[in-house]
Amino acid sequence: MPANRIPLEATDRLGIAPARAAVVEDALAGVEAGCRGSFGLVVGISRTRAPGAEAQLRAHGTDVVFPGLTAVAERVCGAVP
Repeated sequence: MPANRIPLEATDRLGIAPARAAVVEDALAGVEAGCRGSFGLVVGISRTRAPGAEAQLRAHGTDVVFPGLTAVAERVCGAVP
């Protein structure tokens, strides 16, 4: 079973093309799956401050890296209470 099967099934059920959807992942394999699935945006979540963590996510294909889901919500929605 390909790793991108679940996000592709989700876009199919929602009736949207993967190219118009985003994948949010903290695992390198998930980032790679998002790229293979031709998603419009692959968001990497770097849950560690280890040197090179962000670079690893980018090297595996993420378009943008955030330090956590709160940072994603703040960017998309503005301030989070």
